[in-house]
Amino acid sequence: MKTLHSPTSNSAVLRLADSQALSYAGRGAAMTALIWALYASTGSAWWLSGAMLAIFGAATVVSPFTGHVGDRHDRRVVIMISALLAAAGFGASALLVWRGDAVATIVLMVAAGCTQGALTAAVQGAVPNLVADDELARANSVAGAFKSAGYMLGPGIGGALLAVTAAPGVFAVSAAMMVVSALLMVGIRAPLDRKSTRLNSSHITI
Repeated sequence: MKTLHSPTSNSAVLRLADSQALSYAGRGAAMTALIWALYASTGSAWWLSGAMLAIFGAATVVSPFTGHVGDRHDRRVVIMISALLAAAGFGASALLVWRGDAVATIVLMVAAGCTQGALTAAVQGAVPNLVADDELARANSVAGAFKSAGYMLGPGIGGALLAVTAAPGVFAVSAAMMVVSALLMVGIRAPLDRKSTRLNSSHITI
């Protein structure tokens, strides 16, 4: 198996990390747009609380099942489909927000949020297929750092976009980010669906 030091392997790990980072950033930006749009249309903190509870609650409930999908099936396909489904949800949310349909927007965001578990599990399972044992810790660190960066930057990107455009525009940009996240996987030629018993430290969450 190629190591992280080889150009091909290094490029594959970076593409995988970039894909996950864009996924988290796109979702964070979309969540920021949703919060802005809901408060602007309802003026109610209860609406915001209910929406966040529904989105994160549903994602938590389905995570054991979506995680199984991400770890047991073709990981490249799972990552691409998860990102594209979220992109479709964000794109449709842009139209619904523009029409002022808050309930339908929340429902779509709940559905989009449920795809993240499969994508995350697929990325975590893919990393050990790209590097040798002695490079796994380093590869996990790269993937983890990019994931954290996407998670951190997403709301900031959403807020910055809201300064220059309306919420539908932010949803549209979020959808585009998810599409790019999916397309990045096309350039990874190494097989990602081999079963691996090696410990992937990014499975450990605190």
